[in-house]
Amino acid sequence: MAHKNVGTLPNQTFDDSARERPLQTAFGRKQSRYMLQRMIQVRKLIAVELTFLGPKFIIAEYTIAVVVGLIVGILSLRSGVFLSHALWQTLLGVYLMFLALTYAVLLAFAIAMAKRGDCRDEIIDELEDKTATFRKYRWQSLWLLLPLAVPIAAIRQR
Repeated sequence: MAHKNVGTLPNQTFDDSARERPLQTAFGRKQSRYMLQRMIQVRKLIAVELTFLGPKFIIAEYTIAVVVGLIVGILSLRSGVFLSHALWQTLLGVYLMFLALTYAVLLAFAIAMAKRGDCRDEIIDELEDKTATFRKYRWQSLWLLLPLAVPIAAIRQR
């Protein structure tokens, strides 16, 4: 089957094995379709945490984040909508609910990886240099604060 060179730059061929195809934006900069996948690798981030911190600690951390995020988010949303009518309180409640959703996705992945026991297999090529691995995934963990970044990346990486 012949492929068209849709979404590629001039003089660039389409390759089925390539994970990303650069696109030209209106301002002349290259943009990747899979930019979010490069920024946060959900399975590997969880595998690093499970491998070095242990499944009990990580699953407890994610569970507490989901429960507390939901409770405080619902209370803040309820207070902002029904009591104080403050926009900041409503927005905080929505943010915390999305943050709880983010940690719920992480919790689901962590439970599945811990049951299968394949967390070391996910990062086997990165275990040699622990400091570089920690540095890499420390920056990726900042994406956890952006609502819906992790659920979207997890859906795209499946």
